[in-house]
Amino acid sequence: MMTPDKSDVDICDRNLVCVLFPGIVQNEQRAVQCLGGIKSISTVNENTNKKRLGLSFQPENPYINKIFADTKKTAGVLIRVKIKKKKVNDKIEREVTSTAVVGRVNRIYKFDAMGDFQYLPVHNDGAEGSKPRCVLEDILPSGLDGLEFLNRNLEFPFVLPTYFTRYDRAIPYKYTFYRKTPGLRETEHDEVYTTKKRIVRASSPVRFNLTDDFPSAPSEQQLRNVKARTEATTALAKDLELVRKKFDERPIWSMNALTFHTKIKKQNLKLLIPAVAFYMFDGPWRALWVRFGYDPRKEPAARFYQTLDFRVGTAAGLDKVVSIRSHLVNYRKADRVWHIGRGDADEEIVHEGSVIFRPGVMMMQRQVFYQFCDIKLPEVEELLAEKPAAGYLCHRARGWLAPHAAAAARHHIVRYAQQMIHDQNVDHKFERTSSGDEQMSDAEEGASSAAHDHDASSN
Repeated sequence: MMTPDKSDVDICDRNLVCVLFPGIVQNEQRAVQCLGGIKSISTVNENTNKKRLGLSFQPENPYINKIFADTKKTAGVLIRVKIKKKKVNDKIEREVTSTAVVGRVNRIYKFDAMGDFQYLPVHNDGAEGSKPRCVLEDILPSGLDGLEFLNRNLEFPFVLPTYFTRYDRAIPYKYTFYRKTPGLRETEHDEVYTTKKRIVRASSPVRFNLTDDFPSAPSEQQLRNVKARTEATTALAKDLELVRKKFDERPIWSMNALTFHTKIKKQNLKLLIPAVAFYMFDGPWRALWVRFGYDPRKEPAARFYQTLDFRVGTAAGLDKVVSIRSHLVNYRKADRVWHIGRGDADEEIVHEGSVIFRPGVMMMQRQVFYQFCDIKLPEVEELLAEKPAAGYLCHRARGWLAPHAAAAARHHIVRYAQQMIHDQNVDHKFERTSSGDEQMSDAEEGASSAAHDHDASSN
């Protein structure tokens, strides 16, 4: 029995990441540029659970609408094959001279999404025989232009549409007369696809004001619905007791915070919470659930639970780390279409960064509704420790907080987030991953897909 060579065993331990490029690759450097460059590929590779790999067929054109690939686990081997060509009797014969295993592939990126319509900066003079020409240099400033560049009048105005297509995947829509045919059940029909609609809340949202009374108890219909479901399911009754316990400990909660602390499915929380609290539509406690019988307008301590609308701005430099929603992994625009027979899609897991901000925990999306009590920073805690002056009444927009409290809290969050980025030394990780790519570029010569190293020790 032949024993494998030690060098072959070492090669098989080499982990690779495969990128199925949606095209014929004739220039590998150009293909890497279309994927955003080595640094961008390394960023996605280091954050596979957060980011998607984007591709632009014209990297220098910012008006190109990218297509994105999602990573999937796979099991494969990358083999390098050398073929010798020779011409015999006006025919080209090919002979395999050698084969070698480059490494094993454990993850693969596939561009399954459709490419959207492209609105490119192209202008046609209208003359007979004239060809369209690219006007990208006339639209984008070169960096050396003065203010007159902004005041000039263009003969060819270029304006992008407000938004592109809603879906990036094909929808298997089937026309049916199901809704118009009485007496037929859902199982008697073929698969039906329809647009996903927003779920109607069990309770009416309450608008914030300084005069009207807030609800003190749930409606009888809500109580009957919850009672019928909890009597039928023992686990749901335990969830209801846990929700009531949480509202006894803290009178105001957000849906995400309650999901994170209780680990109860959102589908069940949407049924149980209306029996314990009412939803605040706007005001200082916007998008929060307030326990029945608790009036935050009369309790200065309710300032701890007020809403802080935090949004990541480009000036802060956080947009390089926190991705927009379309760049996130497992994000599908086509998720807005649901299958009637199968029900709704799996619910997302609420991570700590979506609810709490503290040193060492980065926000998960570019807009987060924090509660002030969930911002674990000493500077913000000092702001909350300042009690309102005697005779101070609840403000319609600021609640019980000082006028500068929200702006100061956002400033401290940005400062701590920038410090976390600096401490993590993200650029060092890019350089480390890029160096691995350069070392293996020769071994992968002749491969039809762009692949780069995945340092197993970094995991």
